[in-house]
Amino acid sequence: MTHTFFKNVTKWVILVAIVLSVIELSCYFLFKIEHMSTYTNYEEVKNHFRKYNVDYDELRNELQFLYFDSILFSPYRWYSCTPNYNGKYIKTDGYGWRIDRSKISENVSKIACFGGSTMFSITEDTGTIPYHLNSRLNIDNITALNFGVGGYSSTTELMTLIEVLRYEKKIHYAVFYDGVNEVDRYIEFKQKHLQNKIYSCLGYPYPYGLDKAMRNHLNVIDVIDYYHSIHKPYVLRLLKELIIYRMMPKLIKSTQSITDYDKEAKTIANIYMCNVKDIAALCSANNIVPFFFLQPNIFTLNDKLLTAAEKNIIANTTQYSDVDPRKLMKAVYKEIDNRKELIEINFYDISDLLNSYPKDDYYIDDCHLYSNANKIVADRILAIIANFIPKNCIM
Repeated sequence: MTHTFFKNVTKWVILVAIVLSVIELSCYFLFKIEHMSTYTNYEEVKNHFRKYNVDYDELRNELQFLYFDSILFSPYRWYSCTPNYNGKYIKTDGYGWRIDRSKISENVSKIACFGGSTMFSITEDTGTIPYHLNSRLNIDNITALNFGVGGYSSTTELMTLIEVLRYEKKIHYAVFYDGVNEVDRYIEFKQKHLQNKIYSCLGYPYPYGLDKAMRNHLNVIDVIDYYHSIHKPYVLRLLKELIIYRMMPKLIKSTQSITDYDKEAKTIANIYMCNVKDIAALCSANNIVPFFFLQPNIFTLNDKLLTAAEKNIIANTTQYSDVDPRKLMKAVYKEIDNRKELIEINFYDISDLLNSYPKDDYYIDDCHLYSNANKIVADRILAIIANFIPKNCIM
C-alpha cells in the first residue's frame, strides 16, 4: 500500500515538473519575442552597436542592473546608481556617478555635466557627451565629469549640484543639459499626483525610479520582478512585460486631461525657469560659470532628415496614452525660448543642432543619442564654453 502511494506521488511530481518545465520553456520563447518587440528598432540598434564592437544586449543588461536591480534610494535627490560598479561598458565611482576616477587628477579644473539619462547616456562609456568633451580637452588642465542620472530633470539637478559641491573640488564650470525630462516628469505628475500642488511649482520626481529605489531600500520583494531570486521565472518576466510595458502605457491617463498645450507649456517652463535661476545663483555664489542647454529630441529633427528607423521610433512613441508628446514638447520649447530671463544667463537652445548635419541614424529612441550624435552635441557645447575657459585647456 505504502509502495503504491509513493509510486503514485512520484508520478504526479514528475508530471507536474514536466508541465511546469514546458510552461517555463514556452514562456521563455514568448518572453524573448515579446521583450524584443517592446524595443523599437531593436535589430537596427543592435547592428549599429555591433559596428563598434559593442554587445548591445550586455550594455542593456548593465543599464538594467544600475537603474532597477541595484538602484539606491537617495533622500536628497530621489535615487542614485550603485557605487563602484565595474561593468564591461559602464563604470561608476564611489558615489555612483559615471566617472572613472583613475583617470582624473585631484588638482585639475572641472566641468561638471548634469542632466538625465541623455547625459548619463545609454551608450558605452566612450560614447557619452562628457567623454567626447574630454577627447577635445587637455585633461591635465581640465576635465569633464558625468553627473547625469536617468530620469533627472532640472528639479533634481538643483539638489544634485548642492550635493556635489560639498565634496567635489575645483568645479569651475557646470553644464546643464535638459528638456525632455522637464516634459515627461510633468506628464507623470498630471497622471498620478495632481492633488499635491507643490509638484506644479517644484517639479515631480521620476516615479518608476523612485519606487524601485524605495523597494530596494526597504528590501521589498516584488513578485513580478522577482529580483531577489536566483532564477527569475520567465512566467513572471512575461507577465511583467505584458502588463507593465504593453498594457499599462495604453491604460494610463492623466487625472486631468492635457488639452490646452500652450497653458501646460507655461507651467512647465515656469518650473524650469525657477530651477535655472536658483542653479545660476548657486553657481555664482561658488564662482562657477553655468551653461544651460535645451537638448535635441527626435521631435526637433527635421522630418526630411528622419531615417526609416527614426520614423519608426516616432510612430511607436506611445508612452503616454492621452498626450501628444510632439505637440507638448514643441510648445514647451517655444515657451522656454520666449523667456526673456534667459538673456541674463548662459542659455543656448541647441535642440535643432542635428538639422545642420547629413541624414543619419542619430537616435536610439525618442531622446537618447548614439555616440556619433553625442559627439556632435559635445562639439557644439565645447564651441560655446571655449569662450569662457583658458585656451590651454582645449586641444
